[in-house]
Amino acid sequence: MPETYYYATGTEVTSIADAIRIKGGTSQSLTFPDDFVQAIEDLVPQPSLSTLSVTPAPTIQSFSASPTYDGYGTVTVYAIPAQYIVTTDATATASVILSSYTAYVNGAKVTGNLIIQHYYTGSSEPSSSLGANGDIYLKT
Repeated sequence: MPETYYYATGTEVTSIADAIRIKGGTSQSLTFPDDFVQAIEDLVPQPSLSTLSVTPAPTIQSFSASPTYDGYGTVTVYAIPAQYIVTTDATATASVILSSYTAYVNGAKVTGNLIIQHYYTGSSEPSSSLGANGDIYLKT
């Protein structure tokens, strides 16, 4: 579509300048066209923006700008705090964690099921035929 040009007379330019001054609440004189662009841009309201700082959490967080602001100009998301430990490299299984104790392995909570079933007391260690790996021997 071809551009259309409009020409304004000196009186029309003065009327436009007066309208800009009234709308902007100023009596500053405007030189056409140099001052017109900036003066018109100044009439466009700039959004009122708030800042927001967020610490990651294990649950979803939702934020709304205060009614006195139009939105957020700066949003800062902090690093994951130390209490949120990445467990994806852990190798423990329930069979190596004592019964009733818990641990987090690969992002999941694991409850141990290891039970020590044999206790031996005496003056000497039992023969290997009596014990098994994981047994505790108490010498007296």
